[in-house]
Amino acid sequence: MKVGSKNVETIELGKPVLTVTAVGVNKQNKGGATNCSVFSKGAKIRFTRTIRGASGGRYDRFYQNLPNTHGDRRVDPEIRILDSGGGEIVPGKVEYG
Repeated sequence: MKVGSKNVETIELGKPVLTVTAVGVNKQNKGGATNCSVFSKGAKIRFTRTIRGASGGRYDRFYQNLPNTHGDRRVDPEIRILDSGGGEIVPGKVEYG
């Protein structure tokens, strides 16, 4: 594609896709661990969120530019777990590690 100095060309890349998986901590390092949606009460769960761009790029960590600086900070995602009726069970920040 060739674009002149005073022309603007827009390329539509498509929308990114968010995927969230949940695996019990006791199964996360075992071969064949699969994504689950139901866990026993008190179970420790590991969530993984990934955004894939239309071109296949994978994004796992996100940063926000700090105003009036040359720095940035990591954005810690929030999570809400709902029961089958839509009631909130667990709200909070996703912890890394």
